[in-house]
Amino acid sequence: MTAGRMRRHALLPLLGALVASLAWASGAGAATVKGVDPAKEPIPGASFSCYQEVKGDSYATPAFTLGIEAGRRYTTPFGSGSFSVDPSEILSITWTDGPLAGNFIESSARFDDWGQVLSVRTGGELEFQCYQSGAAHQVGLIGYGLKDPAVATYPCVVRDTGAKGPTFEILPNRTYRLDGATGSYTADVTGDSSEDYSSVDFSSGPLTGENAFYEQDGDTGLREMSIFTTPRLECRSLGKPVPKPRFGAGKAPKVAKGGLSGFYASFQVDVTGICGGLCWDYVLFTPQGRVYTREPETGLKDAACTRLLPNGLPVCEAYRRNGSTITIGDDPPAAFRKTGKGVRIGTRDYRRVAPTTRLKLRGKYRSFSFIAAGGGTGGTAVERIFTFKTKGTFTRSGFVGASFFPAPGDPGGSVVATGGSTNAGRYRVVGPNSMEFRFGDGTRRRAFFFLPNGATKSTRPGSIRLAGNDYVAK
Repeated sequence: MTAGRMRRHALLPLLGALVASLAWASGAGAATVKGVDPAKEPIPGASFSCYQEVKGDSYATPAFTLGIEAGRRYTTPFGSGSFSVDPSEILSITWTDGPLAGNFIESSARFDDWGQVLSVRTGGELEFQCYQSGAAHQVGLIGYGLKDPAVATYPCVVRDTGAKGPTFEILPNRTYRLDGATGSYTADVTGDSSEDYSSVDFSSGPLTGENAFYEQDGDTGLREMSIFTTPRLECRSLGKPVPKPRFGAGKAPKVAKGGLSGFYASFQVDVTGICGGLCWDYVLFTPQGRVYTREPETGLKDAACTRLLPNGLPVCEAYRRNGSTITIGDDPPAAFRKTGKGVRIGTRDYRRVAPTTRLKLRGKYRSFSFIAAGGGTGGTAVERIFTFKTKGTFTRSGFVGASFFPAPGDPGGSVVATGGSTNAGRYRVVGPNSMEFRFGDGTRRRAFFFLPNGATKSTRPGSIRLAGNDYVAK
């Protein structure tokens, strides 16, 4: 991307998100649904609500409904047609005939904990996000709602100094008030579904001609309006959390008992920079024959192996142990044996994760990662620092630096952007390997953690795995 094609604030939401988040992430593993790979191909029998990616704020009703039939056929209110799939491609779906045919860019499928989402590109260069009926559609609507500025009062501070700023209010009917003066604004909620923020343009009143970014954290309820005035204002309000559903209805089907129990972790040195130092794999075995293979987000209660995900698949995979081999899910059998510190699966040693229920930390811990840019040089560097005190308080700071320099002879300009933030509050262990953070703005977050060296009560462990990142004592 060249500098000329970028908006002046194009990197800022990325920087803010990387600094502000504790990196909770999840994703459904590879699966087959009704005989197809849902990460590549639309699910037969599924129905999708489709919303056009166009600048605006209208998401009360979908643009149209898409139905997928057997034999790679589809239906819409405008007619029906067929499609083909190339499993070797990311953009794998081609609408070969019918009302969706004609775009030279192919469509794609994504499958996660809530179901399937299709990025549909049609003739006329139109693009739609199509959410599978049920949980995926519910989550899609939640995402739009979190980008829609909420009516509330937003106290502001000057970003660079932290000094108290004016009071900003979002009023009904796309109006606002700043220190008593009112005006109107527009919000682009539906223009880009891949972003978790909306762009705001002020069309009248005291902020005429200015713009802003708005976003809301569904887990905490924190609303933020970043207004690009001089000086820049950061305005925040705390609403009710709007979390995504964690589980679906019903229970996971029973499988043959497996006889194993325990939670184990294995790491490999990160050579790409994506993991931030170490790449971890996990197995949490239950005697009932299920195994949780993700990194928990909030704690060990995430491994609810009797439950289903909102997409209808079991939270945990089945495992089968046969003497010196083990089969996990659809993976081929692997060598298996118990060791003094854990288990060995294939060529990987997994060490038992010690349950930590009481912990007071002391000192500074740093996490750092660097992701190289493709198509040139540069990349994104992310630094996170926690400073803990045994009395239960913490300070968290972060820095992100992003740069891109095109290869010699390539057109385009260089892009460099940086961002940082600091916040503080209290922390406590609230369950086995679960830590709760209470921030000064009133928000709360829970994160999975463990001590890789096996300690459970040390106030100064050498390292901490926390919220998907590796922190090393400084």
